[in-house]
Amino acid sequence: MASPLVVPRKVEGDEEAAAEGHVTGWWSHVRWIVGLMLLPCRPIVSFASVPRTSGGGGGGGVSAVTGTLLFPSSKRDKVGLILQEGGPAGPTLAVLDLPVPAGATDFFGLGRLILECDRARAGEGPLLSAPSWAVHCEGRRVGFAGRRAAPTEAEEWALQATLAVSAGAGKLPGAHEGGGPGGGFTYFRGRFDRVVGSADSETFHLVQPAGWLGHDFSLFFLRV
Repeated sequence: MASPLVVPRKVEGDEEAAAEGHVTGWWSHVRWIVGLMLLPCRPIVSFASVPRTSGGGGGGGVSAVTGTLLFPSSKRDKVGLILQEGGPAGPTLAVLDLPVPAGATDFFGLGRLILECDRARAGEGPLLSAPSWAVHCEGRRVGFAGRRAAPTEAEEWALQATLAVSAGAGKLPGAHEGGGPGGGFTYFRGRFDRVVGSADSETFHLVQPAGWLGHDFSLFFLRV
């Protein structure tokens, strides 16, 4: 695969008064990238330097996780979410099929997704090992997410093709375009802070690139 085109960003200052402007600029930047995804070209990615979060004390602490969302070209397929410890080459924490009620362009405008598993069905094992989740968005249930043991062949190809991308977005061609198996993907990859609140709750907060403040997208996993 050809070397990805890097879209650099420049962050000026770190005053808290500029944080909101940076956030607005980030989402404008993401929408611009997604617009470019419609072109028949190789992945266009945006790299960002995100400081690694070290684990803390009580409550399980905080750890760095890479989250990759794969939006298939076929609208019939669900969105794949792959969570990995550390960087893109790290061990897999979970592979989920998400019933996302939005396209790639609008996904992060959702703000947060809440995934709930039934204690009676999931048991008392590790929270992320639950086989199914009820997904809530903007106060309503939008469907169910299913856990898979591993990525599909097409998803595995996509992960390998973007191994050098620490954070960014782009389009991966399908077999008909000389790419990997399947119909291709639009992808987004970001760094998340994983916060383990208890054995029954975990949260993944998107860490914005270049040291921006706050979290604009979060995943909440709950056992109820």
